[in-house]
Amino acid sequence: GLLSAFRAGADDCLYLPVDEATVRQVFERVVEKRESQRPQRPLAKTVGFLSATGGCGGTVLACHFANELWRASSQSTLLADFDLAAGMVGFWMRSPNDYSIWDVVRAWQRLDATMWRGLVSAIQPHLDVLNAPTEVVADEALDPEQLSNVMQFARTHYEWVVADLGSSITPLSFRLLGHLSALFLVSTAELPILYQTKRILRKLVTLGYPRGRVRLVLNCVRKRQLQADEVAEALGWEVEADLPFAGAEIEEVQADGHLVSRKSELGKRIAQLTARFMSERLEEPEGLPVKFPGMAHQVKAL
Repeated sequence: GLLSAFRAGADDCLYLPVDEATVRQVFERVVEKRESQRPQRPLAKTVGFLSATGGCGGTVLACHFANELWRASSQSTLLADFDLAAGMVGFWMRSPNDYSIWDVVRAWQRLDATMWRGLVSAIQPHLDVLNAPTEVVADEALDPEQLSNVMQFARTHYEWVVADLGSSITPLSFRLLGHLSALFLVSTAELPILYQTKRILRKLVTLGYPRGRVRLVLNCVRKRQLQADEVAEALGWEVEADLPFAGAEIEEVQADGHLVSRKSELGKRIAQLTARFMSERLEEPEGLPVKFPGMAHQVKAL
């Protein structure tokens, strides 16, 4: 009987009486064996969007960037909302289901590709969205390592992952930085926000995060404010792109449930930013996130 079962494709066996620890060990062995037999594909190129403070437009930019990315590349793309506090990606993309990263974490021990497909929303032929939780989840309820696992799983199933990391640096978002091929830091030209932007840039440099991965984007630029060259000089950091203020347009498309037109000035600038980014040769992050000494203490110091 046992030999016949293995010939039929069984991976392991259990003997009575069965206890929880034994079942868990067998399950982990089966998962490990099947993962090792799965054809390896290159990990996804991963792009993070981090707002210097709330209201800088990082989520809006992440949504439009991901939408432009799959259109231009025709490659499988995931837009993942790791902003557990605000979680507006689902609203912008009109995600049709209520499952979230929180559900992925709770189902982690039995998560596979089939279950994953049920937890994400297929927005376009090559674009999936993974929502942030709709319910309030306390920071301590999620270990940063759990989010790192979700990111790592996603990178094995897509060619691109675009992650909304929320605003400022938190222990949760910080744990994901080492997964990224590039980090877009989104700021506006207001002096208090530029002050916070400079603090974040300084902290990243101090902690040894690769400078070449950080792209500064100046958003909602008005004519009478500081311009890109002035901001670059003040911060000591090149401005990757400056995007025009489009408040009225954004309010209008929000009401209609759409993204901004690709023919609008903002749409054109985002398309240019995406095309320029796709033409670059990106360095592959070293798989697991970078771990910085004293990370939790350093992040709280921000």
